[in-house]
Amino acid sequence: MEQQALEMITGRLEQVLSAQKYTLTQPGKVEGNRPALFFGEKNAYAVVYERKTKQFELRQAALDGKKMPDEWTSVSAWMFDSAEHNMKDAESIANDFCQSVEVVAVKKKTVERKAERKKGEEKYVNPAFLMNRFVPVFPDLRYAIQAHREKYGALIPHEMCKQFVVPMITGLLKENGEKQRQERLFEVLSNNYKNGDLDTKSLITLGILNQIEGEDNIRRAEELASAELLTAWKCARKYKNRKLKPEKVKKQAVLSAETSTGSLK
Repeated sequence: MEQQALEMITGRLEQVLSAQKYTLTQPGKVEGNRPALFFGEKNAYAVVYERKTKQFELRQAALDGKKMPDEWTSVSAWMFDSAEHNMKDAESIANDFCQSVEVVAVKKKTVERKAERKKGEEKYVNPAFLMNRFVPVFPDLRYAIQAHREKYGALIPHEMCKQFVVPMITGLLKENGEKQRQERLFEVLSNNYKNGDLDTKSLITLGILNQIEGEDNIRRAEELASAELLTAWKCARKYKNRKLKPEKVKKQAVLSAETSTGSLK
């Protein structure tokens, strides 16, 4: 199933990245941790499944003068174990990865327009920090975070949201007498979306808001969200429950993670 999921995610990403003038130069292969590689004019993306940690990861790197990737950095990572997950979960990963590369493109344009800003002026919130920001709203989440770290050895925000945060938010939205906590919750979501890094933005829109069910709950959430967050959420809805058949990829010369950069792992 992991290979099937990798091919589906790669196909979905190819549809998005081709519009940004990226080319799929190497299909991914679960065996051997061989990444799927997309090359553009100045940057490259890689999608790899790490069998040891059972995670899909989207990575990005700038290209050097020889059009080879420099150091790879992580854009987004999701747990995926065929014993616990299915292709619906893989669809969620594909949705996240697709939105992540779109956000990267928008962010680059924004940075170009704001080049006059001083270096280091913007400081971004990461998903792990976001989890802790929910604790004042949901005190019991503190114990869930601790138990989660003990089980997985690290904080996996997407799993935390799926298991705890989303059910807690859904329950809170149903409570008519909890207006103050609801407002505090969406103050946390709105502020951390505004100041969040790419992972945090996609986690809030795809991993949290897109998972809210029920017309009344969604309407209440829309009333509480900031204008910026609401706009991003509405844009992200096109990825909710979206299922696309991946295109077949042409055979390319094989490039391993080690020979491509020596640092993909």
